[in-house]
Amino acid sequence: CISGVDVAILYDDSLSIRPDDFTLMKQFIGKLLRALAGPRVQIAVVQFSSHINHVFTFADYVTKGLEAVEQDLMAFPHLKGNTHTPSAILFTVKQTFAPEHGARSHAKKLLIVLTDGQSTDTRNFFPQAIQAANNMGLVRYAIGVGKAFSTSEARQELLTIASRAENVFQVGSFSALSTIQEQLREKIFAIEGTAQVSNASSFQLELSQGGFSALLTPEAVVVGAVGAYDWAGGLEEWSGDPPLAAFINESSLGQEAKDSYLGYAMALARQGGRFLYVAGAPRFGHVGRVAVFQRHGGRVGDSVQGEQVGASFGAELCTLDLDGDGDTDLVLIGAPGHQNRSRGGLVRVCALRDGGSLSCAQTLWGSPGDGLGRFGAALGPLGDVNGDGAGDVAIGAPMEDEGRGALYIFLAEPGRLALRDPHSQRISAWSLSPALRFFGQSVQGRLDLSGDGLTDVAVGALGRAVLLRSRPVISVSCSMVPNPTLIPLDNVGCTGGAGGGTGQFALTLCFNLSQISLGGP
Repeated sequence: CISGVDVAILYDDSLSIRPDDFTLMKQFIGKLLRALAGPRVQIAVVQFSSHINHVFTFADYVTKGLEAVEQDLMAFPHLKGNTHTPSAILFTVKQTFAPEHGARSHAKKLLIVLTDGQSTDTRNFFPQAIQAANNMGLVRYAIGVGKAFSTSEARQELLTIASRAENVFQVGSFSALSTIQEQLREKIFAIEGTAQVSNASSFQLELSQGGFSALLTPEAVVVGAVGAYDWAGGLEEWSGDPPLAAFINESSLGQEAKDSYLGYAMALARQGGRFLYVAGAPRFGHVGRVAVFQRHGGRVGDSVQGEQVGASFGAELCTLDLDGDGDTDLVLIGAPGHQNRSRGGLVRVCALRDGGSLSCAQTLWGSPGDGLGRFGAALGPLGDVNGDGAGDVAIGAPMEDEGRGALYIFLAEPGRLALRDPHSQRISAWSLSPALRFFGQSVQGRLDLSGDGLTDVAVGALGRAVLLRSRPVISVSCSMVPNPTLIPLDNVGCTGGAGGGTGQFALTLCFNLSQISLGGP
């Protein structure tokens, strides 16, 4: 029978932490103490560096009270030293959670580790420390502060400390710790055994709908989990052998991220040899948002936010490599719910800049006259269909023409980070079959089912799929050769020359046909 929660906070006191950051960290812990305080909650705080000390124990917390132990925390000196994280975890397991220090045998046990860098411990190592924590049943949270955790190796250390990948938090500085306080509190109060009133859901990944979207890279499998954490959503990444899971979300946004559906749509981008995950959250702030994430988590660059309530900005995404060099040039963002008088839906065309930022300078629209057309509900890269060397794209508008649907083809501008506007072709459902409905609801353009080397496009409709074949692009050139090359001017009437023969003039026309697009007959 579980009764209450015992929470131990283990904070880094190493030399790398500056005095002002040390104060900010203790202020964050003090606020966390007040946020967690409750009749069934006990809290202990442990300092660690080269030496490990109790700031106060569970017994101190009970006997002294919240105000007194918070004063103890603020008065505790900055001892400095090295970062001996495994030794500190072992100390907490064996000492802090011991009955003689006030730990309760039937309470749920939580450990929060706050550190600004990787371990330099040479006495104890993580396998031993984590095994001891697992044997006790500790639910562990890891908070990494600063740039030290920007590498995959450092990120892996945080994943090792935490009992679950979604229990990892990263912030860029100590001043940013306050951004995760509310979400950390919500997670702790969602643990079974707390009687504290909280807005937190008891569900974490149980209703996540993992697989709502998916990406496959040479390094990992990534699935969108739109229902995770009160529908804030996120990305679950599986990599390694044996595979390890990492949950990627935007925990720093706190309550603002709820109901945003992060992971509703995803697209894979490549930049400088690394893979990036472009993820849409179409309900963020009711207007939608798109962000770029790197492997093992952490948003890179600046995000892009929608402008209109209910537009579902980020509900559909695709990436384009215009010049074929392997790096992503453009990210297309669909907002099928956007309305602009007689045109329904839009697509933002954004350049992927260095560092993962998106710069959106172009907007594509469907044909006027369909205010509910849902242009941008489907996006599909086509490769180069017109032979100019630049990648092209197909865009679906399944509600145009009174729900029959249409597909648009937009060609790239060679040498520019843009698409040609207006579209080069609009294929309406009624031109193919009167029975088609919602034509353009989905599109896949990376196909060659006929084996002729030309792009085939599969388009989804209600209860049907339509396969469209590309036609080869042919260039026709014409040349004209006269014989003789100069017309004699001394024989105006063309009655014959000095030899008495009939004047003659030959004109040869040549037509040359060459195929521009690949494949075809």
